Amino acid sequence: MRNIFLVTQFEVIRSIKKLSFWLMAIIIPIFLIAYIFAAALVGYNTEESLSSGTKTVDLRLGIYDAPQYLEIYSFENERKEVQNLQQFDSEEQGIEAVKNRELDVLYVIPDNFVDSHKVSIYTKPDHNSLFDDYSHPISTLLDATAKSHVDQTDYNVIKKDLNYTPVVLDADDDHVVDQSERISEVIAPAIGLGVFYILIVVFSNRLTVSMVEEKENRISELILTSVTPRQLIAGKILSLLILCLIQLTVLVVPFLVIYFYAITNADIPAEYRNISLDPISLLQSLTLVVASYFFVVACCVLISSLVPTAKDASSFSAVIFIPVLAPIFFISLFASKTPILLVDILCICPFTAPVSLFLRQLFGHLPLTTYYIGLSTLIISSIIIIYYAAKIFHRNALNTSRKLDLKKLLSERRETWQ
Repeated sequence: MRNIFLVTQFEVIRSIKKLSFWLMAIIIPIFLIAYIFAAALVGYNTEESLSSGTKTVDLRLGIYDAPQYLEIYSFENERKEVQNLQQFDSEEQGIEAVKNRELDVLYVIPDNFVDSHKVSIYTKPDHNSLFDDYSHPISTLLDATAKSHVDQTDYNVIKKDLNYTPVVLDADDDHVVDQSERISEVIAPAIGLGVFYILIVVFSNRLTVSMVEEKENRISELILTSVTPRQLIAGKILSLLILCLIQLTVLVVPFLVIYFYAITNADIPAEYRNISLDPISLLQSLTLVVASYFFVVACCVLISSLVPTAKDASSFSAVIFIPVLAPIFFISLFASKTPILLVDILCICPFTAPVSLFLRQLFGHLPLTTYYIGLSTLIISSIIIIYYAAKIFHRNALNTSRKLDLKKLLSERRETWQ
């Protein structure tokens, strides 16, 4: 344990002293926050730019209502002011007013409006735009007229202006499950899937490259004179876990501050203010994150034990990450409530089990039996892979020039690995 602690302490201190470690820890949340802010800002500016050219509050509006369908010819504009439409006796008279710049917008309701349901809008702007839309005034007037012809309830049903309140009964004790309780069951697997993705993308490859670089730099020759391969690998895995916790803390804290600020100051609906994490779902997600992380790390250790150079390690890392993230492409299968054999296979296979179990938990379709089988598969596979990775690393610690020969490695007797 003392040697494992020394390796862990050395790796943690060495990484913390690097400027790249803190840049990576700070840049990720900054980029995420900046992306969210930029997306919201771009969306707001786009909406403003699209609507700024179609506001009719300062425009002169006219209408020719051939069938006399409308009952009123005034509406409340964006400034909450009553804006009147000038009525014309003929369509030609209104169009002539638009041509002479005496009118900005002319609405023409034809005689066959009841059958055609078409309204013509004549404009003559200085700069035509594909996104110009002057239909709001006439839509408001048509809406008000239609509303006066039918009952209020029938009008709301036809317009689909209804409020649907889902009421879900619990499968066990038949109590009503509120919206916050249903959301709380989804938060834990969603966070767990995000944390797992960050772990494998940002941190797992670091262990693979660092171990191979030590072989290339001949540092492993000196290290293995004081510690065993198992102690070295255990220390590196623990150090990587500590570094992950540090960077995740730096990543999570800003979002927690924003979340609590939004709860106390922002206008959040009451049903979302009392959301709390479900303890059972949180425990399952936490256990699954740890087991999945160590499985990926075990695979990275195996690759670093086999290959002689960091370049080869980076190439072989894709062999791990592609199947691990593959279940995302079958997300529609995980959303289905119908049992599917392929989904069960993906949950049991150790390479696809992490993301598959998270997705089934996220959609609420994860049986406990499948969860425990998939978790057991990950743990057992990790132990077996790390055990043989330590043996292979001991044998190949000084291999910095030869290429990987799996056929020769697998054909040798186990006694020669000592």
